[in-house]
Amino acid sequence: HDDTYLGGDRRLYMTATPRIYNEDTKSEARNADALLASMDDETTYGPEFHRLGFGKAVGRGLLTDYKVLILTVDEGRVAKTLQQGLAGGDSELRLDDAAKIIGCWNAMAKRTGTFADGSGFAEGEAPMKRAVAFARSIVDSTAIAKRFAEVVDAYDDADDEVLRCEVEHVDGTFNTLRRNRLLDWLKQDPGPANARILSNARCLSEGVDVPSLDAVLFLHPRNSVVDVVQSVGRVMRRADNKSYGYIILPVAIPAGMAPEKALADNQRFKTVWQVLQALRAHDDRFNATVNQIELNKNKPDNKIGIGSIGPDDESFGDRDGSSTAASGEAAKAKEAQSAKHIQDALFSVTDWREAIYARIVDKVGQRQYWEDWARDIAQIAERHVTRIKAALTLPEKRSAFEEFLSELRLNINPGVNDSDAIDMLAQHIVTKPVFDALFKDYGFAEHNPVSKAMQRMLDILDDQGLDAESKKLEEFYQSVRVRAEGIDNHEGRQRVIVELYDKFFKTALPKTADALGIVYTPVEVVDFIIRSTEQALNKHFSRSLSDEGVQIIDPFVGTGTFPVRLLQSGYIKPEDLLRKYTAEMHANEIVLLAYYIAAVNIEAAFHDLVGGEYRPFEGIVLTDTFQLAEGTAKLEGMDVLEGNSERAKKQQKQNITVVIGNPPYSVGQDSVNDNNQNLKYKALDERIETTYGTRTNATSRRTLYDSYIRAIRWASDRIEDEGIVAYISNGGYIDGNTYDGLRQSLIDEFDAIYCYNLRGNQRTSGEQSRKEGGKIFGSGSRNTVAILILIKDGKTSGGNSQGTLYYRDIGEYLTREEKLRTIGRQDLGTVEWHEIIPNAEGDWINQRDDTFANYQALGDRNSTEGPEPIFATYSLGLGTNRDAWVYNYSEQKLSTNVASTIDFYNSEVDRFEESCKSRGITRPQTSDAETFIDRNPTKISWSSSLIPKVARRKNIALDLSRVVPSYYRVFCRQNLYFDRDLNHRQGKLPQMFPSPRQENFGFYVNGFHATAEFALLAVNLIPCLDLFGKGGYFFPRYTYGELDSGDGLFAAAGLAVDYQRLDNITDATLLDYHRRYSDPTITKDDIFYYTYGLLHSPQYREKFAADLKKALPRIPKVVRFRGFAEAGRKLANLHIGYEQVEPHQGIVETVAGDATTTPLDELYRVGKMKFARAKGVVDRSTILYNHRVTLSNIPEEAYRYQLGARSAVEWIIDRYQVKTDKDSGIINDPNDWSDDARYVVDLIKRIVTVSLETMKIVDALPDLDFLD
Repeated sequence: HDDTYLGGDRRLYMTATPRIYNEDTKSEARNADALLASMDDETTYGPEFHRLGFGKAVGRGLLTDYKVLILTVDEGRVAKTLQQGLAGGDSELRLDDAAKIIGCWNAMAKRTGTFADGSGFAEGEAPMKRAVAFARSIVDSTAIAKRFAEVVDAYDDADDEVLRCEVEHVDGTFNTLRRNRLLDWLKQDPGPANARILSNARCLSEGVDVPSLDAVLFLHPRNSVVDVVQSVGRVMRRADNKSYGYIILPVAIPAGMAPEKALADNQRFKTVWQVLQALRAHDDRFNATVNQIELNKNKPDNKIGIGSIGPDDESFGDRDGSSTAASGEAAKAKEAQSAKHIQDALFSVTDWREAIYARIVDKVGQRQYWEDWARDIAQIAERHVTRIKAALTLPEKRSAFEEFLSELRLNINPGVNDSDAIDMLAQHIVTKPVFDALFKDYGFAEHNPVSKAMQRMLDILDDQGLDAESKKLEEFYQSVRVRAEGIDNHEGRQRVIVELYDKFFKTALPKTADALGIVYTPVEVVDFIIRSTEQALNKHFSRSLSDEGVQIIDPFVGTGTFPVRLLQSGYIKPEDLLRKYTAEMHANEIVLLAYYIAAVNIEAAFHDLVGGEYRPFEGIVLTDTFQLAEGTAKLEGMDVLEGNSERAKKQQKQNITVVIGNPPYSVGQDSVNDNNQNLKYKALDERIETTYGTRTNATSRRTLYDSYIRAIRWASDRIEDEGIVAYISNGGYIDGNTYDGLRQSLIDEFDAIYCYNLRGNQRTSGEQSRKEGGKIFGSGSRNTVAILILIKDGKTSGGNSQGTLYYRDIGEYLTREEKLRTIGRQDLGTVEWHEIIPNAEGDWINQRDDTFANYQALGDRNSTEGPEPIFATYSLGLGTNRDAWVYNYSEQKLSTNVASTIDFYNSEVDRFEESCKSRGITRPQTSDAETFIDRNPTKISWSSSLIPKVARRKNIALDLSRVVPSYYRVFCRQNLYFDRDLNHRQGKLPQMFPSPRQENFGFYVNGFHATAEFALLAVNLIPCLDLFGKGGYFFPRYTYGELDSGDGLFAAAGLAVDYQRLDNITDATLLDYHRRYSDPTITKDDIFYYTYGLLHSPQYREKFAADLKKALPRIPKVVRFRGFAEAGRKLANLHIGYEQVEPHQGIVETVAGDATTTPLDELYRVGKMKFARAKGVVDRSTILYNHRVTLSNIPEEAYRYQLGARSAVEWIIDRYQVKTDKDSGIINDPNDWSDDARYVVDLIKRIVTVSLETMKIVDALPDLDFLD
C-alpha cells in the first residue's frame, strides 16, 4: 500500500475473501500504534466499486448453491456403541471426535431425518461421494483418517452397507506430487455405496479444484472467517448433476444434556456459529434465512437443515439402507416401530431444532441491520432532497409544488413548510420499494390516495434525475427484497416493518421522532386495551365492538398496531368484518412513513382474515388530528390530495363511539438549537384553558399543552355525550401538580375512570428508580406510563354527581417483561381495582394532609390575604439554558468559552443586520431572527430569551468581573458567568447576590413534583436551578437593595457602598413567634435556623410527604423551638462549611505502586470514580478513585444522608468526573477547580464526615409536638 515500497499511480485490489477486521481488533491496533490493513478502510484500499457475492454468483450459474447440515450427536449413544474401541490406552481418538464422525457419516449417507417443514432428502437418494474434512490439527486429522471407518463399522453394527467411507489424510508437509496424488484419488469415482474423504488441518482451504466435491466437514473451529469462506468455496464449484454442495457441522453433546444447556456452551457450538457468521458476511441471502428463522411460523430449510442422533435413536435412519423421508403408511409403520426409542430419548429432534433455531437468531442474526439501513437511507434521502430543491428553482416546477404544498397544509396543518414537503417526497422515493418488497401481493401504491399524490408530484420532477438516482439504489433495494422475502405470516412482516419504522426515525429523522414523541406500543398493552374496551362496551352500553354503529378511531395510529390487533382480536364477528373495515374503523397519522406502514399493515391484516381481492383501507387519513378538529381545515376543491381530503371529510361526519390508541408523548423541544417546537392549536388549547387550566393551582401551565394532554381533551370532546376513550400514555397526570385541574375535570366529565399505573419513571434515580421498575416502552420513553380508560354512559356526566375513579398500581420492582406478562393475563374485569374518592384539591393518590394548609407558608408570591410568609421573598435557582458555556471548574476555560460564544453571537447580530438591510426589513421580528440564525451547537446554545436580542440587534460585551463562584450541584462548586444576557432566567437572584462583595446565605429546597424526594441544603453562593437535579427554590437570609451613590452612612458602617442589606425574615413572623412562644429573645436568625432544623425532621417529612410533592413547605410551630433552632444552626454551619470539616479518619487510602515517584497532581487526578464490585455486587464501602488510588472502609452509615435521589457521597462520585458536553464538545474537568492536588480525594472524606455528623444531629432532633 506504500508508494515508497511499491510505486504506482493507481491500485486495483481483487479478492475472493475480503479480509476485514472487527472493531475490537482495530482498537487494539490503534492502541499499539500498529498498522492494520483492513479492506473496509477506504483510505488504504479506496472505495469498493464491484462485488460479486455468493448469492449473485449462484443466481448467474457461476457457483452451485449450498446447504448447511447441523447434526447433534449424543455422546452416550456413541460411548455405548464404541466402548471397547475407545477404552484402549493408546486410543488417540476422543469421544467427542468419535461422535462427530458418526454425525458426518449420517449426513453423507443422507440419513438426516426430516427438516423443520417436513421435507428432507428424498427416499433412495444417492449418498454423497466426495468430501473434504477440516480438523483442528495434523494430529487430529491423522487420527480421524485412521479411525473413521472403524468408528462407522462399530456404530453401523447391522453392516447394511449403507455407505462405506475411505478416508485419507494430507497436510502441509506433503510434497506436491504426494498432495496431487491424493487430490486425484479424491476426484475419482469411489463406486456405488462408497465415499472418499480427504482430511486435513488447513492446507486444503485454497488451491483445491475438485468440482464434484459434495461436502466439506468442519469437525473443529477454523482460525479465521476467511479460512471458513475459502473452505466453503471448495464445495460450491459447479459439476454435472450437482444440485448442492453441503456444509456439514457435527456437534457432540454430553449424554442427556438439555438443548438449552448445551447451546450455552459457546466452545461446543463454536464451529457452528463461526461457519454461519462467515456465510452471513458473504451471502446476502443468508440474512434472509436468519430473518425467516426469527419471524416465520414454518422454519426455512432452503439453507439450514438440523438433525439429531439421540441416546438410542433407531428412528434417525432406516436400517434397510433407505432414507427416513418415507411417507404415507410406511412412515406411520416406522413411527410405531420406533415409538419406544423415541420415548427413551430425553430430548426429541424437534427440541433440538427449536433450540438451535432460536440460538442462531441470537448468535448470527444481524440485529443492527435496520440501524444500518436507516443510516444509509438518511444519506440517500438527503441526495433526493438536494435534487428536489434544485428542481424547484424552475418556475414551472415551483408552481406545481406550491399547489402541492398548499394542499398539504390544508390536509395536515398550516405548519407544513417547504422543507417538510420536500422531506415527505424524499421519504416516499426511498421507502416505496421497501413496502413493495414486504407487501408485494397488495397494490398499495396504486390505490392509496396519498401515495398516488406523492407519485404525481414526483412525476412532474422526474426529468430532474430523480429516477436515475433511484436506479442507482437498485442493488440496495434488491438486498432488502432478499432479506424480506419468504416471510410467511403477517405478524412476521409487521415485526419487520415496525422495527424499520422505529430504527428509521431514531437514526434518520431524530427531530421528527422527538417532536412527535414516536414510540411503539407493545402488543400486550394493545390487547389489554382492546379486551377492556370490549368489556366496557358490554357493561356500560350493552354493546360490542362488532356492533353496527360502533364507530372506532385511532387518532394517532403510528404503524397501525391498534387497528390490526382489533381486526385479529376475534371481537369483530366474521360477518361484520367487511362493514367494520369499510365504514366503522378510522385512523389518522401525521407522519408519512408511519401512515404508509399503518395502511399496508391494516390492509394485510384484513386480507389475511377474509381473503379475496385486494381492498384498500379507506378509513386512514394523512392528517394532524388536532388540526382537523380546529375547524380551519378547508378541504373543498382539492386537486392533488383530493382522495385524502374526501376521507377526512367523511371521518369528521361520524359519531365516534370509541377512541383508542397511544397519543404522542412530546413535551416540547429539549433545546432551542433544535428549532423543533411543537405546534399550537387555538381552539383545542382554549378548551384546555377553560377546563383544566381554570381549575389548576399550578403557577406554570406549560405542560398542560403537552401532546398527550391535548389528546385527552380532544377525545373527551370527540365522543360528545357517550363513548369510551382508551389510551396508553404518559402517566404524569396521575399525581403531577399541573394536572390537578385535569383530574378534577375527568371526574366531572366521565361516569367511570379506570387508571392503571404501569410505573417505569426513569427520570428518578437510586432506590426510587428501582421501585419504578422497567420501562414499558423500552428506550422509547423514560416517563411514568399509564393506561387510562374513560367512560361516558350518560348516567352521571353533566349532572351534579361525580364519576367513579378506579385505580391500580402494577407494583414495585417489576421488570418490563414482568409487567407485560401481567398485563397479558388481565383485562378490565380481572384487574383488582381500588376505588378512590379524590379530595378537594383534585388529588387521586398521595392525598394531602388536611392540616398542612393551616401552617405558615415558607414563601408565598401570590398571597395578598392571610398571614405573611416567613420569608419576604425567594427565587428559583439560576436557569442558564447553556450550562456548558457559563459553568466550568476552570476559571480560565470558562472565560475562553464565554468569550467564544459572545463573539459568535455578535457576529450573528452583525450578519442579521446586514441581511435585514439587504431585504429592506426595517423592524425585524423575533420570527425573522429564528429563521436566520446559525444553530450550530458547537458555537452557541440559543434560548427563547437570547434570540429576541438578535432581532433587536443588541450586542453583548464580555465582562470578566461577572465570573463568580457558585453552587452547581450538591457539594459541588463551579465558576459561573453571572450575566443577564447569557443567563436565561436569573429570577430574583441579583437581589440576593448583587455583586461578589455582598455575602449571603440561605437554603435551597428542591422543586415540588410527583417523583421528587424532598431535599434542602444550606448554601452561601448562587445556586443552580438543578442543584438537586430538577428545579428548586432559594430562600435567602438577606436580600440587597440599591442605594443612591454618595450615601455615606452605610459606608461609614462598613457595609457595601452601593447596596443596603435587608432582612428577609418578615417582621410579622418575628412578632408572631414572640407572641406564640412568649419569648421576646427569639431573633430572626433563630427563626431561620428553626426552619432549617424542622425541615430536616424525619417525622415532618413523613407526615407531610404528599404535601411536599405538591407545594412548598409550610412551617408549623412545635413545642421544642430552641431544640430545632440549635440543631438547624449546627446543620447550616456544617453544610455551608463542608470544605473546612476534618476528613473522616477511618477511611483507608491505598495507593498502587510507588507513590513517591508519581507527581501528586497525576497521582490524585480524578477521571470517573466508581464503587468497587465483588462478584457483581456493588461494594459501597470501597471507592475506586482512579487506577492508582482506592478509598475503603467507608461506613455504610454515611449513605443515610440523602439529598434527593442520592446520598451526599454519591453526589460527589457523580459530579466530580471529567465530562464532555455532547452538543458543544466543551470539557469540564474537576481537576481544574483547586490547586490542591488532594482536593477531591479529601472532599470525599470530608463529605463522609458531614454525612455522619448530619445524621447524628437529625437522629437527636426533638419529637414533632405541635403547639395548640
